[in-house]
Amino acid sequence: MLEELGIESDQEELYECVLRQANPTVSDLAARLRRPTADIRSGLAVLADLGLVTSVSGTPKRWVAPPPDVAIGALIQRRERKLRSLQRLVRHYVTAYQRGEAAADGTHLVETLHGREAIAERVEQLHAQAREQVCIFDKPPHAQLEAGPAQHGALRRGIVYRTVYERASLDAPGRLDEVRRGVEAGEEARVLPQLPLKLLLVDRVWAMVPISAEAADHALVIRASALLDGVVALFDQQWQRAIPLFVDASPADDTGELLTMLLTGMTDETIARRLGIGLRTVQRRVRALMDDLGADTRFQAGFQAARAGGAPSTCPACDGGSGPDGARQARDRH
Repeated sequence: MLEELGIESDQEELYECVLRQANPTVSDLAARLRRPTADIRSGLAVLADLGLVTSVSGTPKRWVAPPPDVAIGALIQRRERKLRSLQRLVRHYVTAYQRGEAAADGTHLVETLHGREAIAERVEQLHAQAREQVCIFDKPPHAQLEAGPAQHGALRRGIVYRTVYERASLDAPGRLDEVRRGVEAGEEARVLPQLPLKLLLVDRVWAMVPISAEAADHALVIRASALLDGVVALFDQQWQRAIPLFVDASPADDTGELLTMLLTGMTDETIARRLGIGLRTVQRRVRALMDDLGADTRFQAGFQAARAGGAPSTCPACDGGSGPDGARQARDRH
């Protein structure tokens, strides 16, 4: 485990041996680990340089270890400082790269990806390099799970996530619970009956879209351009039309949960099981909701009821304004 801190496995084994014994000598450690004394001395020198062990004066020389939380904690802090320096260096190189891209001709503004593995790798990179926000159209078919480790890691870093789900993308078993966990982690989730395309939009300076709506194994990565401005405007438009997937309701009222289930296309039987009420009760409540709203379908009833609840109609991330001008202002900040 300590290999992440630059400590090799045999050195870690030696370190643990020092921790477990009371002031051992080199001979004690060599006998316990069945290794040459020269190897033990070399390993102790490395551990001493890292502050993990220290010698006690006397003959023969004995070795002790400071409290591990203090010694290893100091190594972790040192590594974190190096990583922060590397992050600053990466930002410097990204700036230089973007300036070079801006000076290049238009043929470099679109990158073509082929194969699900290449797409998945690029998606992970885009999530990891996000600095402010990630906007998503979640629409089948999927090249991989969108709410993967990369997204959860970005959420922990404070990146804002806004996702519009097409209703059909919530059909898979367990998918709604997965999305709910993402919302609990900080994601903002909305839903629409249909979306025009799949989309991953990062900091409004990078976008990934599929080449074909029917296939998930070919994609385009779009960089700063008028084309990207159009993609940004499209997301803003759909976000404003969409409604929150999980509708707020008072703790004593399950209406919000019922609306969410209607929006995701659950059957009456499934809704009854999840709410712990009778099937006829569910059917009566759904029919009353449809009649009150003049809705022809269950989804339409859920959609109209949630919309009547007062969903925000603007994207809070678009402080510079939506559409091409807002996209340009967002790029200027980067």
